Amino acid sequence: MKKVCLITGCSSGIGKSMAQELAKQGYTVFAGVRNTQTLAREACEHFIPVLLDVNEQSHIERVVNTITQRCGQLDLLINNAGFGVMGPVAEVPIEQIKNQFSTNVFAPVALTQAALPLLIKSKNAQVVNIGSVAGVFTIPFSGIYGASKAALHAISDVLRMELKPFNIHVMTVYPG
Repeated sequence: MKKVCLITGCSSGIGKSMAQELAKQGYTVFAGVRNTQTLAREACEHFIPVLLDVNEQSHIERVVNTITQRCGQLDLLINNAGFGVMGPVAEVPIEQIKNQFSTNVFAPVALTQAALPLLIKSKNAQVVNIGSVAGVFTIPFSGIYGASKAALHAISDVLRMELKPFNIHVMTVYPG
């Protein structure tokens, strides 16, 4: 049976490259994007662009339902979607900070929670959270971004322990 993967943030960059590579390796890839037209050329039986704004619970539920109906399990979840709020911490508007944490912290947790029944069915699943070295080493003017990634790193560490009994492996990748 083909392995099934869901990747968030596939419009460009790391997400798009991972989706393309995993499809080449034989995975059925559900590539989450906020505009499915960005991957229209890529679409085929094993590369499926899905509408997914990670900050919309209804999108998360719809994608998980689609994977459930089409495949019945999920072997690999890659929480890649994210963005960076830059500027002096003392001046970044609170609303931007909330949006930063919503995308980089709360959304990966919400997606992992929603996908958990599918991941358990896999018997050997993996959750990959895309972190950042900015979550380890503080950098002036990227404190909010770094704080969101540090929070994601901490959550990943705990998930690694909590999901181990279900044979779900959790790792964090630190680009940069």
